[in-house]
Amino acid sequence: MKRILSYIAVGLTAGAFILLCLIWVLKINVLIPILMFAAAFVLLGIVKRMHSQDELNSLYPADENKDGEEGR
Repeated sequence: MKRILSYIAVGLTAGAFILLCLIWVLKINVLIPILMFAAAFVLLGIVKRMHSQDELNSLYPADENKDGEEGR
C-alpha cells in the first residue's frame, strides 16, 4: 500500500510538472498544477507516517502456539 501511494504521488508530481511547463500552450489555469503539487506533498507526508509491514510484524509478533497448547 505504501509503495502504491508513493508511485501515485510521484505520478502526480510528474504530471504537475508537465502541466506547469505547458500552461501557455494548453491555456490552462496555473492553479491546477499547483494543487497537484500540493496533493503530491500531502500524499508523501501520509506515506512517510505510515508504518511498514516489517515494523508491524515486529510490534505484533505472530503467536507460535495457535492450537492452545503451552510450550514447555
